[in-house]
Amino acid sequence: MAKKHYSKKTKAAIIEAATGARAAGKTWGEILLLVKKIGYNGSLQGISKMTRAVAEKAGKPKGKRRGRKPGPKPVIQVIMKRGLGRPRKTTVTAAGAGSIEIMVSKLVNERVKRILDQAIAAIQAAKG
Repeated sequence: MAKKHYSKKTKAAIIEAATGARAAGKTWGEILLLVKKIGYNGSLQGISKMTRAVAEKAGKPKGKRRGRKPGPKPVIQVIMKRGLGRPRKTTVTAAGAGSIEIMVSKLVNERVKRILDQAIAAIQAAKG
């Protein structure tokens, strides 16, 4: 349903009549009949919402916020999320699986060093 727009004069008259009637102690049903004569063509719920919105808007100061100004936002560290079923990252200690890795790396380094020494010796022999 499309939103109904009233002219400023009509809206002011509707709100003034509704607030005046509420101050006099009339029920919302009676207020609805009263404002329909003025030109309101909405529902009971609509007139109560309209008067409440105007009252709330009138109570707020224009352009100023109450309270202290918000400070800088805290820095949040981004933590990588794991997928389901993916194991947690663990640190390797020297006593556990790390000792095997150390042994393997020593073995690989020795073999690489031996092969490089042989290659250097072959190059030097070819030169001279």
